[in-house]
Amino acid sequence: MKKDEIYKHLADCSNGITEFSQSSLKLFTTGSIEENFKMKTNIANFHLNQLFSEGKLIKINTKPVYYIPLELIEKINGTHPSKC
Repeated sequence: MKKDEIYKHLADCSNGITEFSQSSLKLFTTGSIEENFKMKTNIANFHLNQLFSEGKLIKINTKPVYYIPLELIEKINGTHPSKC
């Protein structure tokens, strides 16, 4: 299933990241998913929003929108985002 492949890709991108920077955040955009999976924007958004709805990703509504794995947020902050 594409959604699971996308989540695995985002989780793999998280490895080695210890803080957020402009270059690391670019890995977590719809454009990055489009490029890596050779899919259209609407399909990438559909899968990313499903993962967000399932609580696997944190969505940051900026331009561009960032979809960051919850585990990465927890690793960098040392706590679950809802407890901040």
